[in-house]
Amino acid sequence: MTDKEHPFELVSKYSPTGDQPQAIASLVEGLNENRKWQVLKGATGTGKTFTMANIIQAAQRTTMVLVHNKTLAAQLYGEFKELFPNNRVEYFISNFDFYQPEAYIPKTDTYIDKQVVMNDEIEMMRASAVNSLLERKDTIVVCSVASIYGLSDPDEYRDLAFTLHVGEPFNPKEIAQKLVVAQYKRNDLSLEPGTFRIRGDVMEIYPPNGDDFFIRVLSDFDEIAEIDQIKPTTGELLHTFDYFPFFPAHEHASSTNRIEKALKTIQEELTERLAYFDQKSTVDYIGVVQGIPVCFDAKECGTDTFPLANIHPHQVSFMEEFEKQSGIAFFLIFYTAKDLFYYLPFRKLKEFWDRAEGGGRKSFPISELDEKYFLPKQQGIFVPYLEGIQI
Repeated sequence: MTDKEHPFELVSKYSPTGDQPQAIASLVEGLNENRKWQVLKGATGTGKTFTMANIIQAAQRTTMVLVHNKTLAAQLYGEFKELFPNNRVEYFISNFDFYQPEAYIPKTDTYIDKQVVMNDEIEMMRASAVNSLLERKDTIVVCSVASIYGLSDPDEYRDLAFTLHVGEPFNPKEIAQKLVVAQYKRNDLSLEPGTFRIRGDVMEIYPPNGDDFFIRVLSDFDEIAEIDQIKPTTGELLHTFDYFPFFPAHEHASSTNRIEKALKTIQEELTERLAYFDQKSTVDYIGVVQGIPVCFDAKECGTDTFPLANIHPHQVSFMEEFEKQSGIAFFLIFYTAKDLFYYLPFRKLKEFWDRAEGGGRKSFPISELDEKYFLPKQQGIFVPYLEGIQI
């Protein structure tokens, strides 16, 4: 299975002793006979890791070392890295430093959004592990249970990769297009993992699988003349290649066809759910899925006023800041006992709110709203009205 150019090579000044040679021979024999389960027993400090390293070298098979926690995974990663300096030893664990799943509290009608803090360095190591598995057979991946979760389709991921060779035509636009499809970002100011930049006849590409080098592609008379490995901090030339493979910028990279297919199915599902909620005249839900927050119910306030008493200052501040930062407009939908809707752009609400704070008023007459804000409650007419609203 292993590439002839890159066999597993165990580098150590020690040799198996005691029961280790017998264990190595027995376990390698079991691998050759395709035994599904084998167990290596040993107390702490008896050389189990070294024994497994010898088995990997003898079997010459791509290896996954599955560990039950990150601390032990880091320890084994360092040990295998030292034992196999000429081979690919990779690290694949969860890339979340903090993860809080989304939640809903029915009692208070509170939605808590998912919050995550991702570790960019671990993200690069995960990408490196995926790339090594596709590129080299002499790969050892030390991983936690995070590895059991599905990533991208391997064939689809491989199709997003491409290789540049010295001597082939140099077309910056075409190369840039391939990089963008592979989810790299162009950044001519600051080069960082997963980005690239073009400066005249020179293209610099920063692979996502590490922070210790980037690739500089030099051209001469419209063909690639040189592919160099450069140290980012000093600009030092580390190595010159005849060819270099570039893999996607993210481990979850997907092809354009898959993305377009997903968008189509999402749109179809959205249309279906909108029709469902419109049929039930469920204003709250229609507003939410349309991206227009529905915040208040004016039925208890009669048909002549809309309420301000239930609007918290924090809500006003949040909506004001959100509109300012995102450029997305808020609409507030009210509905009355007489089956008459009216919507209110946030800027109009803010105007009433500011006046209310000065005069101590808790509501305002609906008569102060222009007729354009009113929406009749009729089957199938609510959603089109919302789609046509202009600020």
